[in-house]
Amino acid sequence: MTSVRGPTHVTLQFVNLSDNGVLFKIDCDVNCNDPTATVEVVLKLPLLVVPEPGMYAAELLCDEEPIGTYRVKAIELL
Repeated sequence: MTSVRGPTHVTLQFVNLSDNGVLFKIDCDVNCNDPTATVEVVLKLPLLVVPEPGMYAAELLCDEEPIGTYRVKAIELL
């Protein structure tokens, strides 16, 4: 992340896009006094289990505002 100014609350959540249900959510706080610096955060993620095929998203929120998303399509393997 860039443009971090002082203490900032960050949330990573994995969401089922069919019903907006949150499958997991991880909160952490980051702090940086140089907004031009890159801040890296390492989080231990739980085992990723999807209940059904469909579209999901990993969403990154900063102070409750979305700042990034990565969509994942889960398919059933036969």
